[in-house]
Amino acid sequence: MIAGFLSRFGKIGVILGFIAGNVLLSYVWTGNTVEIIYLREIIVASLGLLLIPKRIQINIEDFFGKDLYLPVRIYL
Repeated sequence: MIAGFLSRFGKIGVILGFIAGNVLLSYVWTGNTVEIIYLREIIVASLGLLLIPKRIQINIEDFFGKDLYLPVRIYL
């Protein structure tokens, strides 16, 4: 949620929000700041995000399709 809130600041905001969320979650979960996601994984994910050009748009329907997985309920 923090990364989504900071997304108005662009990719750097998303990365900083992800790191802040990781620190906050690990502090709440364990009482100290032991990393839940290790720094190496954060760096790889951050570089992957930074390397994606802005003009590329990813549509989630391309991965899952437009099929309905839940039954359609008709109300009378």
